[in-house]
Amino acid sequence: MADTNKITVQRANVVLQIAEEQLDYYMNQGFSVIDAEGNVIKSGVPKDVGTLQKAFIDHTKRIEELEKELEALKSKPKRQKKEE
Repeated sequence: MADTNKITVQRANVVLQIAEEQLDYYMNQGFSVIDAEGNVIKSGVPKDVGTLQKAFIDHTKRIEELEKELEALKSKPKRQKKEE
């Protein structure tokens, strides 16, 4: 009989069954929660340099996009309120 309080976590090729109480610790160590088929349900905190670099580049691009959008919004003429 399977223990229903166990959660499956994975980091690289390491797969573990852990108690729910340990989940935060393992997530902070870079483990992701997976289902029975191996699909990632919840990603852990990345620890390897490659993943961190990719996330940094993705976030930097997103920040640049948002800064351009903000500048475009700031340059639009403001509508004035109608006085009744």
